[in-house]
Amino acid sequence: MNSSHSRFSPGNLIHKFRSFSNHLRKDPGGAVRRLRGYFRPPLFLFQMGKVGSSTHKNTLQTLYHVHHLHTAADFKIKHRPEKDGDSVDLITIVREPIGRKVSTFFQNLVGSPYGYSFPNREAALAAGTGELLRRFHEWEDGVTEATRWFENHFEPATGIRIYQHEFDPETGWTILSEGKWRVLVLRFEDIRTNHLEALNE
Repeated sequence: MNSSHSRFSPGNLIHKFRSFSNHLRKDPGGAVRRLRGYFRPPLFLFQMGKVGSSTHKNTLQTLYHVHHLHTAADFKIKHRPEKDGDSVDLITIVREPIGRKVSTFFQNLVGSPYGYSFPNREAALAAGTGELLRRFHEWEDGVTEATRWFENHFEPATGIRIYQHEFDPETGWTILSEGKWRVLVLRFEDIRTNHLEALNE
């Protein structure tokens, strides 16, 4: 079976052409770089939200055909063993859970599915500090979203128990290999200092 069949099917190519045309009008140079990346090997950015994954996607999509995913269900849809080959590259990111909770809370403060969310911007602006703190502290899942993400999503999708592998706190990143997976694990807090070095590996 041709490994590129689904990527280069007529329907998918039409969709990609329209997307390319839109990007071409807004950013010609960037559009050309993205088009080149589409024909490169697949790379999975498989990580929880609010860990800088969009930054990595923009950096890497000129070199790879990037799949940007957050859940095990989405990963299983995009990863097709018969098409992706015997070796698969992944990037995932860890982040201090309280900092991530704060970031997620404010990004989803208006019109999101979260129970703490306000119905509109006006209601959020009218809320006092006490109300914001109450909603923040009552959102108990904010920490467990981060601390259990690998258990709930990464391990079911890949079979890898990430916390059983060593992580070098000095470098802020590590590369591990298990089965067909080659995984770059990054630490969000070091995103401005050494992520480019890690990505070059």
